[in-house]
Amino acid sequence: TCSSSASNCTSCPKETVLHGSKCLEECPDGKYNRKDGNGRGVCAPCHSMCKTCGGPTECLSCLAPKFQDKGEDGKMKCFGECFKGKYPDKERICRSCDDSCATCSSSASNCTSCPKETVLHGSKCLEECPDGKYNRKDGNGRGVCAPCHSMCKTCGGPTECLSCLAPKFQDKGEDGKMKCFGECFKGKYPDKERICRSCDDSCATCSSSAS
Repeated sequence: TCSSSASNCTSCPKETVLHGSKCLEECPDGKYNRKDGNGRGVCAPCHSMCKTCGGPTECLSCLAPKFQDKGEDGKMKCFGECFKGKYPDKERICRSCDDSCATCSSSASNCTSCPKETVLHGSKCLEECPDGKYNRKDGNGRGVCAPCHSMCKTCGGPTECLSCLAPKFQDKGEDGKMKCFGECFKGKYPDKERICRSCDDSCATCSSSAS
């Protein structure tokens, strides 16, 4: 139907949809096809955050910088950021991180934090840190593999060596923590594990055993 002029449409054939005073094959971005009381299509506005939509509250795509994710009603909506445990893909759709990650970015397996029973090493969540790293807790109590001192093979912190890289030897430092040294102090000898042990009280110095 039309009014005032032949091209001023007021309703459209059922295979098209009314947008303003024109009959189109589909609604433009920012509008969706709402059926009137006669079952004829009329372009109605999407929610202000939607680029395209399937209804007044269902976003099919989002206007930047918003991201698309499922809302509490099960319909897709637009949000300022993806929920925890999700990341935005190139289409700005929020996707679930890999089960091994607590949070991720750019891809499902690129972890940025880990569940509390695992530790982050690079972009992977591991059961424990590899040699040369220790489990440092971040502000949220989540583990991140951080570098040991350069002389440590394994460590319990940045200055506490649990084992040493050859040819270093392990002994207690002035702060009471185990560290790595170029040789054992006077009155001590290195055992087979390269740990400095005290000589027998009868010896001033010793080698290979306490006595």
